[in-house]
Amino acid sequence: MKARRKTIFDFERVFLLVVTVGVIGTSALFYFTQIRPWRALPQESVGSINNRWKTVEELARREPTCFSSRGNIAAVFEKTRECDRGWAVRYLHRVYNDELFHDQSKLPPCALEGIDRLISWHESDGGMDFGGDSDIHLSALDDNLVELRIVGKAALATANSSNGSSRIPAVLDLSAKMRKCGDYVTFRVGSKLAHRVCESERALNLGLSGLVRERAPTYAEILKVAARMVVFEYEILKVLLMVRELKTEDDPDVWDQIVPSYSNERELLVYKQTWAIFFEEALKVKDQPEELRKIAARLSEFAITKSETVDEISENPRFSIERLVKDVDQARECTE
Repeated sequence: MKARRKTIFDFERVFLLVVTVGVIGTSALFYFTQIRPWRALPQESVGSINNRWKTVEELARREPTCFSSRGNIAAVFEKTRECDRGWAVRYLHRVYNDELFHDQSKLPPCALEGIDRLISWHESDGGMDFGGDSDIHLSALDDNLVELRIVGKAALATANSSNGSSRIPAVLDLSAKMRKCGDYVTFRVGSKLAHRVCESERALNLGLSGLVRERAPTYAEILKVAARMVVFEYEILKVLLMVRELKTEDDPDVWDQIVPSYSNERELLVYKQTWAIFFEEALKVKDQPEELRKIAARLSEFAITKSETVDEISENPRFSIERLVKDVDQARECTE
């Protein structure tokens, strides 16, 4: 009987030991797979990450012409804005559906004057007149994108053998500087304008194919606008994290109480490190569209540790490197 009790007692001890080890093991596994990745600081030093981030900031830097008021680009979109918006919508609908026409009588005076101002801006080697000299802000260019798109498309749609030699280079210049100075959306519009310029030049055969090819969008430009977006989002992120921290203090979430975020500094460091690694890899293949696509698809793999902020921007439909590559592909194919 004693032997039997001892056997039962030993079995219970072993069972408890197994359960205890299982609980500890499961807890450890949960911590290292679900919790620690979201709290771990990068092993790379802060100084090293900041130095690598400087490369991204330098890539994002706009050229002086982006801030120049020479040529008065504001006069172009201000005049176009005087046009009845209903006309503009109807006109763009026709242009988008390839119903191109060359009858200038179909344009209201405000659009014709807008085109003349665009040509004058181009001939004076005009700047984009962002206002100020900061690389990180919402620019007048982006705010007036619709007007610039309207005047560009109107100039191309009414170009002919007599006026095309002045209109096509002007729109080509606008397209190039939109890509050079604008944000993600402005870059896309600039690329599509470049494609439209190429089609118009081919149709009119004005002997400007060399100029169109020379100023066509490049894949290297994609990395510059991507860097501008990443740096801009970084500034937004700093504000959002600060607001979230204040909100958590006032109304703490249960998960934040159990597994608090390491710190705002940690999120910002991971963000900078991840994007620095991405751009280092992307710059190696900046002229290879297929490789750029592959690297963009692998963005989340560059995160050394987990970061919700990195996940959010990489999955953001407003920010797709794939779309930028496709726009550049389309514009460049026309010039070949």
